[in-house]
Amino acid sequence: LNQPVYTLQIDTISACYEIKVNDIPLYAESEGSPTAVELPINHLLLKGLNSLQVVISPAKHEKEFVGHTKTTFEIYYRDINDLRTNRKLVTSAKFPDYLKNNELKKSVIPSKTEFQASLSLEAPAWSNSPVLELNKQTINEALGVYREYFNALKSKNIEAILKLTNIKNKVYADSLYTGLNVYINRVRESFKAEFENPLNELTDFDIQVKIPH
Repeated sequence: LNQPVYTLQIDTISACYEIKVNDIPLYAESEGSPTAVELPINHLLLKGLNSLQVVISPAKHEKEFVGHTKTTFEIYYRDINDLRTNRKLVTSAKFPDYLKNNELKKSVIPSKTEFQASLSLEAPAWSNSPVLELNKQTINEALGVYREYFNALKSKNIEAILKLTNIKNKVYADSLYTGLNVYINRVRESFKAEFENPLNELTDFDIQVKIPH
């Protein structure tokens, strides 16, 4: 059974950046701190054509790109049963040579790269979501859902949290090939452990950070 795993490898030094996959925000660094991380992205992909969008800018403390600046964003593929060392490069973000151009050294530089993904998954649930018109009603509806999630976290109501995140949970379960019940049980146990730990008492700020975007 073909179970492909796609990941995004981020390696940066002295650069701020924002990353989107298929227009969905994935990761950002706003100060320019070094980053070396590999993130799973199956849950953001569609079968067929996809896009990687990255916007880079100089680190705040540098004001411009410098000699040791590094901005590497690479998408890799492997089968779920393969070792990480067997992963294959699919694509990477492309940027002009900003170190050789005095104007670009201080610029915000965008990059968009398209790539193909051979997924055995059906279209993720988010891809079937309706396009909402931005108006007072839809804004109030969105704020209402955020408030429900905020209250569920604050009251440590795990079942309410799972209900409010049911679409997201299905997307992650499909992307990780675990089955929905297995994934939900993992999430339930994770919340239970967090809520039972007195060192993890949630503040209002923590709760706001945990609300899914």
